[in-house]
Amino acid sequence: DTLGNDVDDEWIPYPKAVTALAAASKRAAEIDEKTNSKTNSTTAVSCASLGGWHACAADPTGRLFAWGGNEYGQAGVDTGTAGRGVHVSLHLSVPELVPFPSGLKITSVSCGGMCSFAVVERTGEVYTWGQTVGSEKEPARSPVRVPGVRGVSSLVAGMFHALALQEDGRVMSWGNGYYG
Repeated sequence: DTLGNDVDDEWIPYPKAVTALAAASKRAAEIDEKTNSKTNSTTAVSCASLGGWHACAADPTGRLFAWGGNEYGQAGVDTGTAGRGVHVSLHLSVPELVPFPSGLKITSVSCGGMCSFAVVERTGEVYTWGQTVGSEKEPARSPVRVPGVRGVSSLVAGMFHALALQEDGRVMSWGNGYYG
């Protein structure tokens, strides 16, 4: 369910709150308690993005959640089906926590067609996952840092490319440049 409502309806004609985000945040906070981290569950969202068949949203503590299509790892949650043909993971009907290295807080997210990107607090580093932008390489099943990119204040993803605005006003781009 790309809408994150965990229902079988193909069409939801009126806006409906994605209440499953609160449940996912609560599960993540319970895991944090077990590891002695000090985070709380929240129903608030600080940023969100919609991709081709998936969506991502971060809560105010910097945890990122994803749901929807995950055929190319674009939701960033490895469900253990890697290596079984082109599709690397199953569809996620409710938001799941995207695993980042410990201590990273996400401030911005942008979803492309079969990939996703996130900007990290303080450093402005960018992480990506899913089908590598414009590439035939093996999909990244979990977030990996984009080398050479720091100081990003905002980022947008297209179907097969990305643009990052850096704090100094420069714009960086990468991915498929076939159309210019």
